[in-house]
Amino acid sequence: MATKKELSDRILTEFRQTSKDRHLSRRYVLHVFESKMKDLIVKKLRDRSLHKEGNIYTDIDCYELERIESKICDIIEFRNCNVIMKGKKRLPELLHSKYGNSIKIVTNLNNTIKINKTTPSKLIRDSKRLGYDKKEPVFYVKDDFLYVLNKEIEAVYILTLTLDKKSANECGCGEFDECISELDYDVVGSDKMYEIAYSQTIQEIANTYMNVRPDENPDNNENRL
Repeated sequence: MATKKELSDRILTEFRQTSKDRHLSRRYVLHVFESKMKDLIVKKLRDRSLHKEGNIYTDIDCYELERIESKICDIIEFRNCNVIMKGKKRLPELLHSKYGNSIKIVTNLNNTIKINKTTPSKLIRDSKRLGYDKKEPVFYVKDDFLYVLNKEIEAVYILTLTLDKKSANECGCGEFDECISELDYDVVGSDKMYEIAYSQTIQEIANTYMNVRPDENPDNNENRL
């Protein structure tokens, strides 16, 4: 899969060949492409056909959590839980459909304990069910923070869908290279989805941006993000 720099270079080169008096910023190109890719992924989440695509999900190998007091938890429905753990860092921007957020898997670090997804309303319903296990670990996301309930666990593994691989890398508990540019990260999406989003990006830029009167004093720094 291409990096963001390779993708934007390809689009910028294509438009330079047809309109040399127009300036396109790399930021604008990537914004249009990622909005198209986001729409494609969300559509596939909605119709549950995403499993047919490869190169989609991003690993967060180690996401740190800390225990918070039940009485200060801002999710009232969770205050009766035995244990409430909250992420130390914000998650990368997730994608959303009618089925919820785009986190696919949460487990302990050696993948021996699966942590299922819940919601405040689901947790209340489940707690009233006969045979409900108050020790079963579950997770929920609010305001870009992961909450794990009913299990004291210091870090988890997350498999998720996000277009922001840089933030996904930085929110983990391992070291990361701050010198790596956002442009060096791969574009998210299968090869097929990449080409569809690419064609849609070219079409949108051609239909809108290229019809705007040229800027007489453009900022010609294409690498600005």
